[in-house]
Amino acid sequence: MVHTMIAIPTPRLEMRPFLEADALFLVGLMQEPAFVRFVGDRGVHDEASARAYMTEGPHACMQEHGFSLLCIVERTSGDAVGMCGLLKRPWLDVPDLGFAVSAAFSGNGYAQEAARAVLNQWVHPEGLERVAAIASPDNSASHRVLGAVGFSRKDDRPHPETGERLAVFEYPA
Repeated sequence: MVHTMIAIPTPRLEMRPFLEADALFLVGLMQEPAFVRFVGDRGVHDEASARAYMTEGPHACMQEHGFSLLCIVERTSGDAVGMCGLLKRPWLDVPDLGFAVSAAFSGNGYAQEAARAVLNQWVHPEGLERVAAIASPDNSASHRVLGAVGFSRKDDRPHPETGERLAVFEYPA
């Protein structure tokens, strides 16, 4: 089932597909030092590359799998604050939860709130038995969010493409 017009509300947030107007936000988020350190350089350095990322990443994933990364918007201000959703990586046998919140909005519990909403939207109703999440072994903030929403650390393994060490989490715990 493809949820192309998905909107996931939470008490403080609204999650929705990325829009062209989100391009500058994505450039800023994906160039933040923590994003580059823990997620990597995704080649998003200007508005054109941000639009290409949206088309080839989240929008394509939504069309193919019925889920994707969504833009997290703060309800009161209307500001984009991050991204959260499910991805399908070719080297993982199950979908995985991904999230990132801009440093300007970190510490507000937005990643946890968004992650719970994504699990309630796509995992529970769709009957997915397992969902993974990957994080750098030293990304303690992501580990805390994953633990708080019910993931447990399964193992550590090298990334199949880069060889970088990854902590692999699984849901349900």
